Amino acid sequence: MNTSAAGQAPGPSRIDDEARATQLDVEAATGALGTERGTSASTSSADDQHALNPTESYGQRLTRVLTGENDTPHDSYVDLDDDNDDGSKGRRSRRSRLLPSLVRRRQQSGARTGRSRTPKRSSIRQRAEELATMADSEKEARSKRSNGAQSTDASSEPGRIKMVGEDGKPMRRHGIKERVLHFTPSWFSVTMGTGVIATLLNLLPWPSIHSGLRYPAACFLLGDIVIFILFVCAFFARYLMYPEVVPLTIKHPQKSMFLGTLPMGLITIISGIAQLGTNEFKLGIGFALAASGLWWAATAISLATAIGVPFSMMTYQKHYFEGITAALLLPIVPPITAAATGSVLAEILMHRYPTYAFTIMVVSYLVLGIGLPLALLILVLYFQRLLLFKSPPRDVIISVFLPLGPCGQGGEACLHLGRVALHLFPTISTSASSGVPQLFSVGQALYGAGLISAMFLFGLGIWWLCIGVFTIIRELKRGKLGFNMGWWGLTFPFASLAICTARLAIELDSLALKIVYTGFVIANISLWLYVAIPTAKGAWTGRLFNAPCLADLPLKP
Repeated sequence: MNTSAAGQAPGPSRIDDEARATQLDVEAATGALGTERGTSASTSSADDQHALNPTESYGQRLTRVLTGENDTPHDSYVDLDDDNDDGSKGRRSRRSRLLPSLVRRRQQSGARTGRSRTPKRSSIRQRAEELATMADSEKEARSKRSNGAQSTDASSEPGRIKMVGEDGKPMRRHGIKERVLHFTPSWFSVTMGTGVIATLLNLLPWPSIHSGLRYPAACFLLGDIVIFILFVCAFFARYLMYPEVVPLTIKHPQKSMFLGTLPMGLITIISGIAQLGTNEFKLGIGFALAASGLWWAATAISLATAIGVPFSMMTYQKHYFEGITAALLLPIVPPITAAATGSVLAEILMHRYPTYAFTIMVVSYLVLGIGLPLALLILVLYFQRLLLFKSPPRDVIISVFLPLGPCGQGGEACLHLGRVALHLFPTISTSASSGVPQLFSVGQALYGAGLISAMFLFGLGIWWLCIGVFTIIRELKRGKLGFNMGWWGLTFPFASLAICTARLAIELDSLALKIVYTGFVIANISLWLYVAIPTAKGAWTGRLFNAPCLADLPLKP
């Protein structure tokens, strides 16, 4: 720099003041343009400033930045290999447009932010895997803690599924797609409680009214078939449309239990088809054969739930003793129900197809050996939980009636299979093609063992019924119980105990048991009406379609 230029230069303090002022102006301008990237943004801005022409003052630089002017036609840099006009040495200088670079950073940052706002399918699956092993009570506690803490910007959070509306009631689900998303396996308990009404009416031991009850029983059966088909379509559509929800069903500590309601709903339909089609309306043995084909499929599904759900409980799920309910019985009872229905099919088929009926009977005994002992083990565990931690929570208090299911179905299966063995084994033992002579007297032993077992299980079921009634009465004194889908857990178990009562009344020819069974049937139909009416209303309004396990997923229909 020459002497004249140095003489015209301002003082050091004035230069520092102008530098600081213009620097603040540059920072203000760049801040207004949206440079919100923290340390990385300031580092890149400093690099851009170093790349500018060092002979410029801050005022000239600010003017050029704001106006977007540049000395070179290139956006990135120019090479000056020759000397300048004033005789200075050649140098290489990179001149970057600060304003366009800031705009580009702003656009890139916005694009990344927009991508982060849209949850990817893989992230939803990972979140579903995490939530699958978490109980609803734990998720509710976490939700309350997160709501009490300082939340982040709502625009940066992905949309969440709401369970409760502003009025404090469950959200209304509008449209088929949203209802399908919130369709849980617990809805199949509706098919269980509806289809079993046909069996109850068919077993009423009064010949004078028996013929007139076949038509109401057929109406219940046909209605249950329609409901079951609709539910199966919704069940599979849910997991095809939203595969991220699959782990929430298989690995969830509560929701996985209700997978057992699907085969039990199918089994009730199979029993109704066999009894009404073949015995009552005399439509031919073909109905029993068709029902037996469905029975094999239902038995396979029952074994899958009885093995797969407990394995998931032992491997993936987290359970604590205080949170145990009788819902543990739901995946275990289907093999018992399959055995009871197998005895009905074997009794119908044993005169025309004795070998096929014998096969069904043997398989029924095998699946009964899987379900009944496991159910009795769970009853011991559940009884211990009641002793240590008192009654279940109010929202699942109806689960106290679930022990009636294995007691009633187990007693009916033992007694009915023994009766079939009593008549079938002599035929099998003397058959020319597959005679097994040593089985001739085994049928009598199985009949005696089945009769004693049925009486034992009937007594145990009556004890659990008394415990359940006293528990509900105690809770009603504390206040009204709110309706939910768990109330359907009262219909099928109670009907199972009634069926066991009917079988004992027929075998023992007991007038007292016949009267008790009639009272059970009237009470069960009243209970069905009590839960069916609010269920239909809740399904129409959409308030019953709520899956709490989806509350923490960034997923919308």
